Amino acid sequence: ASSYDALCKMLIEFNNNQPLVKGHGGFENVYGDSSASERYTEAKLQKFTEEVLLKNLNDKVVDFVPNFDQSSMEPTVLPSRLPFILINGSFGIAAGGFSSSIPPHSIKSSIDITIDLINNPDKSITDLIHDNKFYPEFPHGGTADISDLIKLYSGEKKGSIPIQSTIHQEFDVSYKDRKYDALVVTEIPYMKRMNNIVSIIKEKQELFTGLKNLMDATEGDNLKYYILFEKGTNLDTAKSQILKYTPLQDSFNVTMNLVNNGKLIQYSSMKDIITDWIDFRRSTIKRIKMSVIKDLEKRIHVLKALIIILNKNNIDKIISLFKNGNSKQEIKNDLISKFGLDEIQADYVIELKLYQISKMEINNFINEKEDKEKLIKEELKYLKDSKTLDQLIIKELNDIKNSNYCKKPKHSCNYVNGFDNDNVEAAITDEEFLMIFTNDNFVKKIKLDAKTQKRSGKGISIGKIKEGSLPLDVIQCNSKDNMLLITDDGNIFRYKAYDIPENKSIATLGTNISSMVKNSKIVAVINANDKVLEDENTSFLVVTKKNLIKMVSISEFKRFGQSGIILSKLRDDDSVISCQLVNSNQNFRVISVNEDGMILNLDKNSIPLIGRVSYGSSLFKYDKEKGISNIVGSNVIYLNDNNESRSGVFVLTKNGLGKLVRFEDIPFNSRYTKGTMIAKLKTGDKIAHADTYNYDTIDNDKLMVISKKKSITIELNTVREVKRPTYGNKIQNLDDDDSIMSASIIKE
Repeated sequence: ASSYDALCKMLIEFNNNQPLVKGHGGFENVYGDSSASERYTEAKLQKFTEEVLLKNLNDKVVDFVPNFDQSSMEPTVLPSRLPFILINGSFGIAAGGFSSSIPPHSIKSSIDITIDLINNPDKSITDLIHDNKFYPEFPHGGTADISDLIKLYSGEKKGSIPIQSTIHQEFDVSYKDRKYDALVVTEIPYMKRMNNIVSIIKEKQELFTGLKNLMDATEGDNLKYYILFEKGTNLDTAKSQILKYTPLQDSFNVTMNLVNNGKLIQYSSMKDIITDWIDFRRSTIKRIKMSVIKDLEKRIHVLKALIIILNKNNIDKIISLFKNGNSKQEIKNDLISKFGLDEIQADYVIELKLYQISKMEINNFINEKEDKEKLIKEELKYLKDSKTLDQLIIKELNDIKNSNYCKKPKHSCNYVNGFDNDNVEAAITDEEFLMIFTNDNFVKKIKLDAKTQKRSGKGISIGKIKEGSLPLDVIQCNSKDNMLLITDDGNIFRYKAYDIPENKSIATLGTNISSMVKNSKIVAVINANDKVLEDENTSFLVVTKKNLIKMVSISEFKRFGQSGIILSKLRDDDSVISCQLVNSNQNFRVISVNEDGMILNLDKNSIPLIGRVSYGSSLFKYDKEKGISNIVGSNVIYLNDNNESRSGVFVLTKNGLGKLVRFEDIPFNSRYTKGTMIAKLKTGDKIAHADTYNYDTIDNDKLMVISKKKSITIELNTVREVKRPTYGNKIQNLDDDDSIMSASIIKE
């Protein structure tokens, strides 16, 4: 099965710039259909393979070693007449766990750069690439960004070559009795298959504004796939989104690790690879010439014997010797002693049949011997004169270049110096939106207008949400703001507000965006513009359920995006419960509450600034016998110049007791202390939720509470403000077998 798979990969045109095998039958296509079973297919070597890779293949030209079971011999390398590793590329394991990833190139440009390097060994890689247009040629076609190619091929930079699909727009496309506007995909990135891309489009369908359907019009290897959108959709924006969230825009990593002469070499420059091939070809041709010379010398040696025995003074003596000889060995000894032949020559003469002698003419052998001696002199030039040797290599390369192997590929790459990075922002209108995120990964994105606000200044309406859900955050943002999604498993994902799918009405349940965070649970959402994320004083303040806290500088997140990046390392039983952006120039305190009713009011300078791939430091000092108390809430409270705040803390217990405590009633603490009691707890009760509120907006804020059996929404100002070390007041009557699960304050 593995041999058949390898065979199929060597004949697929959209996988290879130069297929090595010719096949008949059903083989894998660009859509992703697999090859037919072995019994339905046939294959043979391409003429190219025989002439370019296998010519001169014998044990004299390249080294042979025993195969895996010692049953036969196999070559350690093929005597390729051109640097084939550049043409079909190289992918996979080089040796010792090192991967190799070299992009494919056209035969013409590979030959041109090789000849140029032979003639100009001191030429820079920059000039070699520019002068010979030595760019990747991906068999699928598409557009390659070669802005960093020089740095990648010179070893100045590690990275990849971005590749973008070929996509054009069509309008009024008919499908199932309806009209659509469409993006039509005709070429996809190298090594990708359209069926996998289609699966991803379907999986992330909610991210693509106006997407309605998909239609396949592919014929054989002529890819044509329609992505259908509602008429009137901005197809420029749609294309940007499609390229951003699917492999229709991908990249090819460049890693130049190769095995050369049995040794792993981590090449830094493409020039070094070509130079090593030139040295290899020089060595191979020398071995070819040595083999030719040895064959010529063997023939000359035999010709000398024939010239001796066919001499008119010797031929009768030779015949008499054969007639009177008593044995083969006696005749051989006489030939050696009487005519000066050596053993090889004597053996050859003995094997001659007498009738052959009658047809032989000594002059022909004399002429042949002289011709062979002239040929040896010609062949020796390649061993003695490096320029003559190089000219032969150049001639071989030009012969291949001028053959039909250099025909124009079916799909040619286009090249650009940098993509217009999706051009999304240019196509996006500056608009204000209201986003309502819930604790089960749903979001409602509504254009902010008069209808979004409730009348009489009574706060924001969040509309309908799923039963059992709570609003996680309500955010007003610009369409071009950054939305940072933090998940409970310690990762952070960065999207633009325009990436979040829009809903037409606040009455909808919203859109499930789990696919945007790899199906993890979103625990916090941060809205930040680019300026904030570029400020070196900005940090993430992270708190975990198991009593850990830390700050991480924004400088550690220069390249974070939709694929996610680690925000904090976590132990197996831990999870992130809170994350906020803070600025070291601002005056703030950090309030944290645990389930035992204790609170810490910490100065910002007591919170450690550490790396993102690390655990935090302990918040509360914990009792070794009781273990760690879970953190149920942590928030930043900003202070004015007098260290005052208009904020307070709301706590709610599992038994439905709630209270509001003003900030000035909460004493300052140090980290890793027991903290201060914020609420007394009755036996068996625990704090279920803790949050902050603002004195000035409390009349407009609402509180949503969810228990095991029901949910209620009340005005937050109906919860009483009471002193810190007291019980809370009953805000929800619960059955004996019911308890509060969670709560959320909907802030204006």
